[in-house]
Amino acid sequence: MASIDVVIPVYNQGRSLRQCLESLERQTYRDFDVVIVDDGSTAPVTVPTLRYYFAVKIIQQENRGASAARNRGAQQGTAPCILFCDADVKLKKNALKSFNRTLHRNPDASFAYASFYFGRKLFRLWPYDASRLRQVPYI
Repeated sequence: MASIDVVIPVYNQGRSLRQCLESLERQTYRDFDVVIVDDGSTAPVTVPTLRYYFAVKIIQQENRGASAARNRGAQQGTAPCILFCDADVKLKKNALKSFNRTLHRNPDASFAYASFYFGRKLFRLWPYDASRLRQVPYI
């Protein structure tokens, strides 16, 4: 069993998914599996699983939205940690290592998150604050 399940909801994002999987292929931390939930795409999602060193499971469901796809992927996974990763995300090569290390160094933490780029714009995030999270969905 892997230590992280990377759950990727997909709806008609074949090209983006390929780039996302390539960024996972470059990860320095390799103890993870991938669960792709095809949320009713018009053309079924296919992945050349022989190309990747990690296991890939594809689940098909009727279109119910990204949240339902994430929940379905989380239910199908077996790892103690889950990374929800949208199909258009390209992770830096040390992302999984950093998340895993952060969670292990902080055993009371339930989750980890990071700043990110959207296009060329960097969205710097701040320390967790429950009241602020209710106002701005920054995670």
